[in-house]
Amino acid sequence: MKKRNYMDEFIFVEMLGSGQKLYHYTTVSAVQNMIEKDEFWATRHDFLNDQEEFKYAHKVFVSKILSEIHDKSLQTQIRDRLKKEIEADLTEKNRSGYYVLSFSLNKDNLALWSEFSNEAGYCMGFDYGTLKECIGGGLSWNGKVIYDGKQQEEALRKSWIKVAEGIYEYPYEQFLNATLANISNKMLDAMVESAMMICILYGMFFKKPEFSLEEEYRFVFSGVLKGRKTLKEEGEIFFRAKRDTLIPFIKVPEGILKSLRSVCIGPKSNIDIARKGMEMFCESKGLNVKVGKSKIPLRY
Repeated sequence: MKKRNYMDEFIFVEMLGSGQKLYHYTTVSAVQNMIEKDEFWATRHDFLNDQEEFKYAHKVFVSKILSEIHDKSLQTQIRDRLKKEIEADLTEKNRSGYYVLSFSLNKDNLALWSEFSNEAGYCMGFDYGTLKECIGGGLSWNGKVIYDGKQQEEALRKSWIKVAEGIYEYPYEQFLNATLANISNKMLDAMVESAMMICILYGMFFKKPEFSLEEEYRFVFSGVLKGRKTLKEEGEIFFRAKRDTLIPFIKVPEGILKSLRSVCIGPKSNIDIARKGMEMFCESKGLNVKVGKSKIPLRY
């Protein structure tokens, strides 16, 4: 079977276009570190703030899409094998796993100021086109996070219909009425593999509606980093301490300085001196970056 590019052919996640902007909320020490080292830190998927990261799409697929197959034996076969394949893909150790670099589409979001910088941090603005070019392709994906349940279900169904019809070679309505007895082992293997790729890739971009205030846009990197020319030390995993926990991350260099366009100071910072300090810092690094301040009027 010809190897497929699932993200391009079968996954319907909206991507930004040239000239659009992305925003990253963080602390002043992180801003300094990222600019001085010209690198991002991408966090392993199972250490993010949502405990259902990368698993949510699988739940939706099983409950809303796979349940439409009439033959319970066929449904069960795909469901059970799919669960094992996804668990294996997401729990492999060492250099495997997925690493996420998160941005927002909102440049002045109180919820994000609070969550990531205690209202006193900084929001870095980036040019999407330049950033994407610097990061490169390879083992990475990017797109808008989908929070709406109906949109998630529609995207999964659209993708599954496309691959199921390609494998079964009949209209989708006939596939739904198929039985395990008239599905060959080769077909079943292909269906499980396709379902796994659909759930894993959508899992990168599906989150519960409760997180919608984040307006997240993310880049996702495979933990198998072999051949990624943008990584200075191939496959190396690092750790940082956060709230008494060691968080694994990878370094994604060569993208900060070229794509950085602005730095916004949080609503509770000492605005005047913070702005002057950031302007001087950027100038010392030869960066032509606009330094502004949040328009949210917080007193304390």
